[in-house]
Amino acid sequence: MPSENNINNTVPVFRHTLFFILGIMVSGFFKTNTVQLLAAFSVVFVFWILSRFLKPRVYQLKKYSAFFIIALVFILGIAHFHFFQHNRFKQTIPSQATYTGNVSDITPKDKNRYQLDIRLNSAAIDDTSLIKINEKIVLYSSDSVSVSVLKPGDAVIFTGKLFPITSNNNPGDFDYKNYMRKKGIRYQMYTSNPIIKTGRNSRGLKTSASNIRQRLLEQYQKANIEESEFAVLAALTLGEKSYLDRSIKSQFSNSGAMHVLAVSGLHVGIIFIVLSTLFKPMCVSRKGRLLRSLFIIALLWAYALITGLSPSVMRAATMLSFVVTGQSFKRSPNIYNTIAFSALVLLLLNPEIIYEVGFQLSYAAVLSIVYYQPRIVALLPVKNKLIGKIWALFAVSVAAQLGTLPFSLFYFNQFPTYFWMSNFVVIPAAAILLYSAVAFFALSFIPLVQTIIAIFINLILKAMIASIAFINALPGAVVTGISFDKPEMILLLAIIALPALHSHSFRLKKSIVFLTLIILLTTNSAIKTYQTHKQKQMIVYNTYQESLVSIIDGKNHYYYHSGDSLSDYSKGILSNASLHFNTNDPILFSNEKNPRLRHDSQKNTLFFEDIVVAIFPLPDKNDNSNSKQLSILTSDSKINVNKNTNMNLSWMNNGKLNYFRDIFNEQEIMLDTLNSALLINFRD
Repeated sequence: MPSENNINNTVPVFRHTLFFILGIMVSGFFKTNTVQLLAAFSVVFVFWILSRFLKPRVYQLKKYSAFFIIALVFILGIAHFHFFQHNRFKQTIPSQATYTGNVSDITPKDKNRYQLDIRLNSAAIDDTSLIKINEKIVLYSSDSVSVSVLKPGDAVIFTGKLFPITSNNNPGDFDYKNYMRKKGIRYQMYTSNPIIKTGRNSRGLKTSASNIRQRLLEQYQKANIEESEFAVLAALTLGEKSYLDRSIKSQFSNSGAMHVLAVSGLHVGIIFIVLSTLFKPMCVSRKGRLLRSLFIIALLWAYALITGLSPSVMRAATMLSFVVTGQSFKRSPNIYNTIAFSALVLLLLNPEIIYEVGFQLSYAAVLSIVYYQPRIVALLPVKNKLIGKIWALFAVSVAAQLGTLPFSLFYFNQFPTYFWMSNFVVIPAAAILLYSAVAFFALSFIPLVQTIIAIFINLILKAMIASIAFINALPGAVVTGISFDKPEMILLLAIIALPALHSHSFRLKKSIVFLTLIILLTTNSAIKTYQTHKQKQMIVYNTYQESLVSIIDGKNHYYYHSGDSLSDYSKGILSNASLHFNTNDPILFSNEKNPRLRHDSQKNTLFFEDIVVAIFPLPDKNDNSNSKQLSILTSDSKINVNKNTNMNLSWMNNGKLNYFRDIFNEQEIMLDTLNSALLINFRD
């Protein structure tokens, strides 16, 4: 954002988009209704009319005209999110029926299971009733024979039972239910029954794009590109990440190069350069420039469709569409207005996109690059062209990392130390691979040339993967276990954005605000540290694999499990809980670790803070009965369970309190923690 001019005059679209976003976010926290929104909008609109058309001497409202416009935009943001959510999931869908629908996408999950995204059309409970439906579900099928003949767009019929998508809701776990609801999906189905193709197809833009992507992937496979290399190439060029294994993802993530495996603005920018070069001869006339713009915009959005329309791709495609349109009319719009307008368009289509990590990272990165990159370059003027380009690339990496730092720490709890080094590898490699991929597909009618290009692509991929593995193996390549909460994210984001908000005449005010933000960030960290050392909690996790309980005592994290060895799934649960509560690494519970903790293996009970916890055998995953898993027994008079004053019980999902009962001055709580996690806070 230009620091020399006032934001109100130079970037009005940016300003209004910010308040529209603020309205969306406020609407997500507070319940509103149509009458309230209409009343608020009407009042503000009347004041704006008065400020514009009545004599300012009498009413003194003209100076508030800009404020009223901002208020109207803010209310429109609230209303847009309100009506968007109100119109979702209005229909009741039968949980068990024979369903018809169209396949939107097919993704292999493992060797014997496939994920199908299906848009339901109808549900038949019996031969006489047919309910029309328009909702998307996720179907997991183990019938590879049925799936092998299906393509996106195919009409199918299948029978089964729908289950609501749920989250485990263990502390620190990813909220899968909320994530899928924001994608417009609330039900899933697991079936081994045949999925019957009816023969009628729906060929919309998205399904056609999915089929094109599948055919392009098949061309890669026919070219004998090796397994790991194929997985990286599919993700990098076509946005298909289902083939990536955990080790590849981990290496790219830890080295700060994960962004290259998610088709983003970088990839769209490279495609834009290719298209601009190809259609450059058309710039000789006004009509030629207009046709050139139409071709480039159409092909950019075709690529965006094929790669899955991720938020970062849509941002880049929308922005570049405006840039190309401006070029055709020989106009150069303000870059911040262009960025803001692209965000506004996407938010109008789907306001919930604001909560997608990809959307937040994409816009944070591009804004930071636009503002900070030239200023970083100016810190060290370089005359040599080659060194200058290297320095500029380094500045891009630093600027992007700076802008995305608050989000990365909050969502991923780690920081890649050598991100600048990995970007020197992956950005040029990504450009070469994208150019090569375009040539690979464009010259597919010449088998020999295509084979040579495939060999070259394979070599580049091997070199890139080996380089990332080397960087990942360096000492201190990634700092993990960073506990970073939402207030810290917001404060750090404000600190990073502060230099762009006002002109140089506001240096003193900026310094005061900067120091205030630093003090608030430090204070929040100190409060977290104090609370961490005072915390005493017991957690009974929601897991079907084994009984798993954590006892957190300050920074210490002890765990008990019923199995012979701790599964990878349980290790992940414990690691998430350690991050969530900011503790040391979890260690196995034993009677020697802490005198206040004790385990009675014969009675299968845990003792902590005068609380006795009896762990019952886990119920069968397929058992729908309300099998009790947990009993808590307390004899401490300070802990009044019934009044819930000294011990706080909270369920992360849908746990049930079956009963309280007094037993000779003791209190027993019987709990059913099936499909739930239980958190017990001990308060002084």
